[in-house]
Amino acid sequence: MNKSIEEIVEDLVKKGDDPVYRAAIDILKALYILYGSAWESELKDTLMGLWGIRGLSLSEMEEVEKMIPKAAEVLDKLGVIKVEDRFRADLGKPKPVKERFYEVNNLTALLRAFSSDKEIDRYRYEVSGMI
Repeated sequence: MNKSIEEIVEDLVKKGDDPVYRAAIDILKALYILYGSAWESELKDTLMGLWGIRGLSLSEMEEVEKMIPKAAEVLDKLGVIKVEDRFRADLGKPKPVKERFYEVNNLTALLRAFSSDKEIDRYRYEVSGMI
């Protein structure tokens, strides 16, 4: 029987000392904020915001950012997200550019899993200018 997203998130949190699993949780939080899908550039912008709220220094952010491909692979193998290369429009270029696209497989379950996450709440408040 496959695990639910909630169970997978719980397992990842238990392994949170490992930087790959911590990055996996962060990817899921960013996809929660972005309502389930994002281009890699958007995902990284959101991750930088989350890491800033957490108080990470630029060098710490750089280290965690290096874990994103491995973390995405872990989440893909667990069946939580799908990552694929796609073409994206770029108004500054005459042709579309290839970029990785991240998409959660079950947005409703992801929303339930992180519905009471204080870090996500703080991110939203800061982005909206309420803090």
